[in-house]
Amino acid sequence: ERYFIFDTGASMMVIDQKLADELQKRKALKAEDILINSKFQLANGTIITSKIMELNNVRVGDYTLNNLEVAIIENGTLLFGSNALDNFSKWEINKDKKTLTLCK
Repeated sequence: ERYFIFDTGASMMVIDQKLADELQKRKALKAEDILINSKFQLANGTIITSKIMELNNVRVGDYTLNNLEVAIIENGTLLFGSNALDNFSKWEINKDKKTLTLCK
């Protein structure tokens, strides 16, 4: 179980290298799951290169996401980006109740 920052400005879900290493140890991530290397611009303007991989069985509450492209950033923050949100027909933030509602 991990907690991610909900980031609608991030184009894709991001994990750090530590989590990627843990997934490899558990055999949930294999070398062939890594698709490409890609350049990303961070919020502060820095350009970095990241591995892009495909992840399956990503559980978000009661939902499971498959074929989800995820960027691995060495010392990155865990981000729940817009490509993960695209798996839902509707999502809503209630800032007063501090809740996120996702509808499949």
